Amino acid sequence: MYAPVSGAVTGGMVDTKEDSSTVTGPNIYAPVTSDISSAATEEMSKFAAEFALSMIPIIGDGSGVAKELYNLFTTGEIDELNLTLSLLGLAMDLPFDAGVAGDLAIATLKGFSAMIPSGPAREVLLEVFKVASQTPNAFFDFVETVRKLMGNEALLQALAANPKAFKAILEASPEAVENLAAQGDEAVQLVKGLDEDGVKAVLEGGDDTAINVVKETEKYTDYVNEAGTQIRINKQTSQAIDNKIADNLVNTDIGKRTEAEVANFIKNNTNAQITDLGNKVKNASGGTLGDIDCATVNEIIEVKKSIGDVDIKQFTKYLDPTFENYINIQNKNVILYIDKQIDMTIPANLYKIEQLQDLGVTITNGLDELKGVIK
Repeated sequence: MYAPVSGAVTGGMVDTKEDSSTVTGPNIYAPVTSDISSAATEEMSKFAAEFALSMIPIIGDGSGVAKELYNLFTTGEIDELNLTLSLLGLAMDLPFDAGVAGDLAIATLKGFSAMIPSGPAREVLLEVFKVASQTPNAFFDFVETVRKLMGNEALLQALAANPKAFKAILEASPEAVENLAAQGDEAVQLVKGLDEDGVKAVLEGGDDTAINVVKETEKYTDYVNEAGTQIRINKQTSQAIDNKIADNLVNTDIGKRTEAEVANFIKNNTNAQITDLGNKVKNASGGTLGDIDCATVNEIIEVKKSIGDVDIKQFTKYLDPTFENYINIQNKNVILYIDKQIDMTIPANLYKIEQLQDLGVTITNGLDELKGVIK
């Protein structure tokens, strides 16, 4: 049989006296009662039912073991998580002196596990529990982390659909999880789009972190923007940019050709370094969030052939950090380059210019004007 708690089960009971200065007892779990009393949803009702049953000495956990043995003999399958928790619960019950804290901890975990559907998320819960159960301190911290997640059904559903994010949160400190859960709907949206590394970056970054580098390789950098969207920006080498400029200068696509002309001018007439040219920015699922037409170390340049091609909404991704598709990670200055001479007698053109300037966009009309604002 699987012994779920290595080094923590002594003589059939969890040694809750180890390091008594840091392992607290019932006080940690007293708030569980308020969580149960406020349970009204279907998932929280599952928790309440399993919690109440598990608090019955021997019978509650014994029924869990019996259920899994029955499943083993009738279907050949068992729920290892339920069996493990039930066996540990029995280990605490049998000597009748394991203490209330241990009983509450196991009952909390069994109630929580009842809220998690079978599948990868449940396997993650078992995996993290096995590691946490190696010492009493880690075990009780894990239970406290679980308790911080209870009551936020939308967040749990999002985590069940994203097991990698679920793993990162289960392994985090109770304080970090409490801070995350307190963000409500924002937390739900965040975990939907992040992988394990992304969630860890957000949790470790704390409340003051708006944008986090999640992963960096020689080819790309993954970030999490303030809205919680994980984005990937490919790294373009100087040689790759030079090759792209040469190719696109003779491209029949007027948009790509104009971008190449701008990049070539900056390269040959300023001291600025080109960092991006026609660089597609993607989200975690591979969808395109937008293109960086041209960029230097200090500027992002939106390139348009004429003022008629300009859509003011396109600049949200550069200017509004709270926008889900925000990609101006380094907060660079935003420049609009318009190649064709702007007709200032047309009211619609004047309106666009005023609106963009109010947003903080620097507008340049022609290469000479562009040269004057490139740093």
